[in-house]
Amino acid sequence: MSRGLLPRQLPLHLVRTGRRHPRVVVIAAALTWITALLLASRVHVETDILSLVPRNNPVVQGFKTTVERFGSVDTLLAVIHLEEGRSLESSIDFADRFARNLREWDVMDWVEYRVDSTAEAAVPLLDRATLFLEPAELDEFLNGLDEDGLKETAVRLRAQLMAPQSLVTKDLLRLDPAGLLPRILAKVRFGGVGVRVEPESGCLIDDNRRLMLMMAKPVRPAQDLEFDRFLMTAIEERVDAVSRDWLADHGEDSAPRIEFTGGYVVALDDARLITSDVIVGLVSSLAGVMLLFLLAFRSRAALVYAFFPLVTGIALTFSFGAVTLGRINSLTSAFGGLVIGLGIDFVIVLYARYVEERQSGASHADAIDAMGRFTGVGVLLGAVTTAATFYSFLVTDFAGLWELGLLTGTGILLLVVTVYLLLPAMLTLIQQKVRLDRPLYLRSFGSDILCRATLSRPRRTI
Repeated sequence: MSRGLLPRQLPLHLVRTGRRHPRVVVIAAALTWITALLLASRVHVETDILSLVPRNNPVVQGFKTTVERFGSVDTLLAVIHLEEGRSLESSIDFADRFARNLREWDVMDWVEYRVDSTAEAAVPLLDRATLFLEPAELDEFLNGLDEDGLKETAVRLRAQLMAPQSLVTKDLLRLDPAGLLPRILAKVRFGGVGVRVEPESGCLIDDNRRLMLMMAKPVRPAQDLEFDRFLMTAIEERVDAVSRDWLADHGEDSAPRIEFTGGYVVALDDARLITSDVIVGLVSSLAGVMLLFLLAFRSRAALVYAFFPLVTGIALTFSFGAVTLGRINSLTSAFGGLVIGLGIDFVIVLYARYVEERQSGASHADAIDAMGRFTGVGVLLGAVTTAATFYSFLVTDFAGLWELGLLTGTGILLLVVTVYLLLPAMLTLIQQKVRLDRPLYLRSFGSDILCRATLSRPRRTI
C-alpha cells in the first residue's frame, strides 16, 4: 500500500479498537450524548442579521455606529382592538391606564400613543426621524437644509403660524419644523393597515376605526433574547392587571384585546424558528436516512448500525460548536441535516463491505479488518474532501458562512471517526446475539442491472 498524505492505517486501527473494546466505545458515545445535552442550554440563539455579514465592512460598521449613537430603531408596538359596541372613550381609557402602567415601569424608555395631549410626545420619534426615511426622502430632507431650502421652510412656517389653528399646532411646529412626523406615522402599519392621528382624540387609529396603535421603546435592544422573554412575560402580567382594574370600573364582560408586534416579538419568533429548524432538520434527516437504510439492507438491526454513529457524530459536532462558537443562527442551524445527509454515505459504504465479506464466507473479525484496511481508506478520502469543501468557507468575510463551514466541515471529520469506532462496536455486540447463519442482504435498487447494461454497451452508453 503506497504512502500518501492520508494516514492510511488510521481506519484499520480505529475499526479494530471498536471491535476489541465495543462496550467502552458505546459508553463513550453515551457520555457524548449527555455532554451535548448539557451544553445545549448554554448555546445562544443569534437572531441579529448583522452577526451574519462581514464584520469589517465600512457600511456595516457605519450602521452599527449610527445605532449606537442614536439608539436602536426597534420598537414594541401594541395594537388595541376597538370592538363594535364599545365606545371609543372607554377604549381610550383602557389605553390611558395601560400607557400609564408602562411609563411607571423602569424597563421602558418612552411610551406614546397620543399626539394631541402634548407636543413633547413627538420628541422620541423626532430624535430618530432620519432613521425612518427612505434614501430618496433623506436626500430631499438634506437638500432642504441649504440657504434656499431654509428660506422656503421659513415662509411655510410663517404662513402656518399666522393661520387660526396655530394655537394648537405651534408647539409641534417648533419641535418639527421640517414636517417629518407625518412621514413617520404614515410608515407605521400593522397587518397591512395604516394608521393616522384621529382628530378628536389625538390617538393613532386606523382609517376603519378598528385598531389603536401604541408605541413603546424598551431600554434594551431586541437582540437581547433573555430581555425579550422577560419583557413579553411581564407585559402580559401588566395587561392582566390593567384589564382587571378596567373591568372593575366599567363593569363590562371583557377588556379590549391587545396584540404585540415589532422588533422584540419578531426576535423571539426568529429564535423559536431557528430552534425548531435545528430540531426538525435533525429529526427529518435522521428519519429519512433510517428508512433508506432499512430498505437497502432489509434488517432492523441495520438501523442500529446507522442510528448510533450518526447521533453520536451530531452530538460531537454540537458540543464542538457550543465550545468554539457558543451560538447558533439561521445559517448554522442547517448543519445537522448536512452532516447526516453526507455522513450516512460512510455508514452505507462500510457496512456494505462488511456484508459483502460475510457473504463471501469471511469471519466477523476478518470482515471488520477488510472494512478498515481497504474500504476505510476510500471513505476517509471522501470525508476529507467533503470537509475541505466546507472549510473553504473559512476564507469568506461573511460570519454566517464562516461558522457554517467550520461547523459542518468539522462535523464531517468527527462523524467519520465516530463511524470507524461505533460501527464495528455495534456489529460486534449484535453479532454475538444473533444466529450466525442468518443471511445478510444488500439491495442494489437496480444499480447492478444498470452497471451490467452499460458495461455490455460502452460505446452506446457514452
